Amino acid sequence: MIFLDADASGTQSLMQNLILLAIMFLFLYFLFIRPEQKRRKTLQLMQEGLKAGQKVYAGSIVGVIKRVQESTCIVQSGSAELEVLRLSISFIEPEKEEEQQPIS
Repeated sequence: MIFLDADASGTQSLMQNLILLAIMFLFLYFLFIRPEQKRRKTLQLMQEGLKAGQKVYAGSIVGVIKRVQESTCIVQSGSAELEVLRLSISFIEPEKEEEQQPIS
């Protein structure tokens, strides 16, 4: 009879460890993996939607897109035109809305 109790407690301990391991995996997934996947997807969509006239940041280069090609963009930075990989563009500056005057 004593052996049966020891066997049951060993199974319970194993189940508790598996449940704890599953909870830890879910916690890490929602804390690290899922946000990184969402960030990567939004960055990819942003890079696919590049258009001429947008102000972009590519590393330390800040400029306006003149032409978009298949895998590169021609960026006007100051007086120089540079060819930049689309994948290196990390940020698009939002377009400024014209200041609206209140209706009187």
